[in-house]
Amino acid sequence: KRKYKYAVTMVGANFLIQFEGDKKAKYGFSQVFFLEATSPNEAELIAVAKIRKQKDLKCSGSST
Repeated sequence: KRKYKYAVTMVGANFLIQFEGDKKAKYGFSQVFFLEATSPNEAELIAVAKIRKQKDLKCSGSST
């Protein structure tokens, strides 16, 4: 099958995250993935798998 290029933006909110020396707090994140897939659905599945593997998400600020 032919592969197409996609830019997939993942946005999350209210994740309990603890930074070094801080208490756990609710934060949000956003992440853009540029990838190749055979369909938009496949691109979404690939992006979700990448997010789950990522241990250090870049937070977009406190949502408390």
